[in-house]
Amino acid sequence: IVGLPMYVCASGATPLAAALIFAGASPGAALAFLLAGPASNTTTLGVLSSLHGRRHATLFAIMVIGLAIALGLITNALLGAHPTAPSHPSDHAAFGPLHWISLSVVTLATLAAVLRNGPRAMLRTIVDLGDR
Repeated sequence: IVGLPMYVCASGATPLAAALIFAGASPGAALAFLLAGPASNTTTLGVLSSLHGRRHATLFAIMVIGLAIALGLITNALLGAHPTAPSHPSDHAAFGPLHWISLSVVTLATLAAVLRNGPRAMLRTIVDLGDR
């Protein structure tokens, strides 16, 4: 319900969902916010209403809200309403093999991109160098 009237994009909803969890909301509630907020904001519903009619926009909003709530409840059922999360990075266990494999894959992909495109082109995709 919090995400419905807000004009929030997916990248803006993510820190809000993290803040909700940090404030004590369940992971399912945060997931419902992440799903329903960007999909059912007033701008999206206005565009849907003008393109497809008011009835379709209303049905879309009802379906998004219903599915978001259902997935939030399923998430809470699977994870528990308030799973324990480490409060500080030092509370984490030592890196396991999956962490090292993931780090290796990302490092190799970055090196392959640099070798394929060159360092200047690689940086240009990330930052505007101002030399165009």
